[in-house]
Amino acid sequence: MTWLAALAAAGAAACWWPSSSWLLRARLGVRREQAQSSAAWRPSGRAGRATAGGALVVVMVLLVRLDGTQVVVGAAAAIASLTAARLAHAGRSRTRAAARRAESVEVVSLLASELRAGALGDAAIRSVASETAVIDAAARAAAQGADVVPALREVGAAAGAGLWTEVAAAWWVADRAGAPLAAVLTRLADRARDDLDLAVEVTAELGPARATARLMALLPAFGLLLGAGMGGNPVEVLLTTPLGAGCLLAGVLLACAGLLWIERVAAGVDAS
Repeated sequence: MTWLAALAAAGAAACWWPSSSWLLRARLGVRREQAQSSAAWRPSGRAGRATAGGALVVVMVLLVRLDGTQVVVGAAAAIASLTAARLAHAGRSRTRAAARRAESVEVVSLLASELRAGALGDAAIRSVASETAVIDAAARAAAQGADVVPALREVGAAAGAGLWTEVAAAWWVADRAGAPLAAVLTRLADRARDDLDLAVEVTAELGPARATARLMALLPAFGLLLGAGMGGNPVEVLLTTPLGAGCLLAGVLLACAGLLWIERVAAGVDAS
């Protein structure tokens, strides 16, 4: 384990080593506040490197202080935790995208109603923005007399808000060719509502598949409880013996790979 600890220490040093841009700024005497306005300084990249370096330091300490069996068990626990965190993040992102999709349909329908009532485009956007914050940027552009199409495209860049990209395209054509915007937005909203109903049905159909995958991943834990109930001690074997730790790591890897594969397949069906 000594050579693995040395590799972890070298990796941590590489992560924390100042970048060439930082060294150049230091030689030129450029302060950090001045560099923040340029593209050369990226705080997110430095934060990621610092996190990776800290993780490698923890790994180094574990390799030095613990034996091989404990390290393998810790790796299995870390893999399981990361997989659970990724699945939870995917679930939250899916929920936010679904809510954004439903809200977009309602707002576009409201905007089409305002236009059918005789309101001009910019006035309709400002009126709808007073009731929802989805198109605040477009409303500010309309109030300043600017083009609202870029603001609508920016709204459509979010996950689940692709309808606004189509609205932006329709708005662009209406501004330049005089197309009837109210009728186009009405058709877009009706079609998006049908797509939303279909997406709800697909999500409901995928729910059992996701639940089955999670249940199958948890079945080994019930097997351990069953073995303990029959008078055995499988947990001690898995946590304290090299062969048991290897089996634990292999099982965790296979279970996590299965969960992530099912999630990827389901996400592909959701996206289609």
